[in-house]
Amino acid sequence: DNTARKQVEEERMKLDQRLRDQHFYTRSLIESNIDALMTTDPQGIITDVNKQMEALTGCTRDELIGAPFKSNFTDPDRAEAGIKLVLSEKKVTNYELTARTRDGRETVVSYNATTFYDRDRRLQGVFAAARDVTERKLLDHALEEAKESAEDANSAKSDFLARMSHEIRTPMNSIIGMADLLWETPLATEQREYVRIFRKAGSQLLDLINDILDLSKVESGHMTLENLDFELREVLDRALEMMAIRAKEKGLGLELDIKPGVPDVLVGDPARLRQVLINLIGNAVKFTQAGKVTLRVERDPDDSAGLRFAVCDTGMGIPADRRELIFAAYAQVDTSTTRKFGGSGLGLAISRRVVELMQGRIWVESSLGTGSTFYFTAKFLEAGAQSPGIDESLATRPGELLEGGAQLRILLAEDSPDNVVLIQSYLKTAGCSADLAPNGEIALQKFMSGTYDVVLMDVQMPVMDGLSATRRIREWEGANGREPVPIFALTAHALPEEVKKSLDAGCTAHLTKPIRRATLFRAIEEHALKRIVVRVDPNLADLIPGFLENRRRDVATIATALGQADFEAIRIVGHNMKGSGAGYGLVAITEIGASLEQSATRCASDEIGAQSAKLVRYLDVLRLEYR
Repeated sequence: DNTARKQVEEERMKLDQRLRDQHFYTRSLIESNIDALMTTDPQGIITDVNKQMEALTGCTRDELIGAPFKSNFTDPDRAEAGIKLVLSEKKVTNYELTARTRDGRETVVSYNATTFYDRDRRLQGVFAAARDVTERKLLDHALEEAKESAEDANSAKSDFLARMSHEIRTPMNSIIGMADLLWETPLATEQREYVRIFRKAGSQLLDLINDILDLSKVESGHMTLENLDFELREVLDRALEMMAIRAKEKGLGLELDIKPGVPDVLVGDPARLRQVLINLIGNAVKFTQAGKVTLRVERDPDDSAGLRFAVCDTGMGIPADRRELIFAAYAQVDTSTTRKFGGSGLGLAISRRVVELMQGRIWVESSLGTGSTFYFTAKFLEAGAQSPGIDESLATRPGELLEGGAQLRILLAEDSPDNVVLIQSYLKTAGCSADLAPNGEIALQKFMSGTYDVVLMDVQMPVMDGLSATRRIREWEGANGREPVPIFALTAHALPEEVKKSLDAGCTAHLTKPIRRATLFRAIEEHALKRIVVRVDPNLADLIPGFLENRRRDVATIATALGQADFEAIRIVGHNMKGSGAGYGLVAITEIGASLEQSATRCASDEIGAQSAKLVRYLDVLRLEYR
């Protein structure tokens, strides 16, 4: 009786068939995989592959099995290192190799691999899957080229803006400067009207150039905000004053409405706030033919830490489908309005970017024929009504200290005869004069042989440019133990990178042409006269020298931490300075400390370096006061 044997054979045949089916199923999965699959033993000898691996290498399965894995790649050493890495790390991901077929065709692949074991946990080898990433690499390369092309285009744009800014500002320096001087001379009524017209035209052209450069700064991420104490009412009044003449010419009312609860003194950037307000009020006046324009300020109803500003007009209104477009660069509600009303379409685009830097937003509500209201929000810190360490008796109008008889020895390095006449005319109104140098080399020679309190240095000059001359002067001062003399770069270049070049060369400040007389005098008063008076409690007077010496140690600490990218250490230094400076009556140190703390939080190395240099200059002045 062989029934039992027959049953056993049938069971074995079923098991064999199941095993063959399982093997076929497993093999089908392996062969249908879109990746090239293979296994190797621990020595890197191939033990199995799929069809994709055959296609990748141009070899048959029989040719591959038993061959070294590394022999199928352009870099055998890297391939062998990959196997060793898998064995040591148990797996690797995205390990790139370049496979090469016998006919020389190359394919970039990305390998993911892991070790595998038998049921007794004994290492059997490596299982690897390779995916063809050639197209991805080509795409990455194309994207990289596109990025480089875009960067080149952006660099070319910046270079163009720098050149155009310089070429336009240089003659404008003479035009606007001479117009201002001419305005102050006795003129007939008709002559005064002519001068008024080209002064206004010059200012409008300068505003346009500044708008273009501001937009460039924002787009490149170079625009930053100041943190200064300012009186909000003064900023609002100044903005309205600048628009008052235009409004009066059109018979428009100009009103200010400050709601209860709005703080009097804030900490922020008053110049940028005023810029936004002037843009919005200027547009409201421009597009309103009758009625009034109102500036309203209140607490932000959606955020108690912010303020909400509104500029309301009774003008033509804006269609609903154009309200978002007007905040784009170079855009107008209607291109036909460009000729009628003028304008570049940059003001609102810049205003939006500035408001965003102030952690706010800007929008418009409007009705055709009845008017528009432009809203924007912004966040500021609140401050006391009086900065505790500043002697308010020193408040003067720009140039008053100079005009009061300060006898400064000034060296003017300038190759343009027109600009020489202009600067000399400015200085003459303050009872000052200057020695002249037509190029940087002569300026250097005169500086080394003379004694000067101020150097006004044009940047672009023949023989030796102004930045080279400045570097040579600073080297000479250091070699001879001289105190640094204030050197002001006079240039038509206004882009941030140009300002940085001037400061890196050793210039004390960067003054952009066209240079207003008030701007020049303010710079000289701030840096050359060194008239810094601090009100100090007599009980603290003996502590001031030690406090200042500790701040000098802070400068060294900042330099060391900056070299090690230790921004937390810098933040702590800034925080401590912020908390202690005003207590000693040195508000400037508190402000520098606050800026250092904020810059360290953002890991902004350039800003930290600038604030550290500012602290050094301030300490140098105070050291003279306390000798």
